[in-house]
Amino acid sequence: MGHRAKLVAQGVAIGLVVLLFALLAWSLVRDEGGDLAASAARGARPHAPDFERENLDAAMKVLETAGYRVHIAESVDSSKRALC
Repeated sequence: MGHRAKLVAQGVAIGLVVLLFALLAWSLVRDEGGDLAASAARGARPHAPDFERENLDAAMKVLETAGYRVHIAESVDSSKRALC
C-alpha cells in the first residue's frame, strides 16, 4: 500500500504543477501589461520609478542572509556618482 500511496501523491503533485503552469500561461496571455506596456505601445517613454535606498538595503540584507557576498560599485573619482 505504501508504494501505491507514493505513486498517487506523485501524480497529484504533477497534476498541481501542470495546473499552476496552465494558470501562469493563461495569465500571461490575458494580461494587457498595465500602464507601462500601454505607454510603450503609444510610443511614449515611460518614467522609471524613483530609486529608493531602502529597497537596495533590503535586497542586500536578503542576499547576505542567504550567504552571498554583496559588492557595491564605487566611483574612482569621488566627485562623480558611480555608474552614472
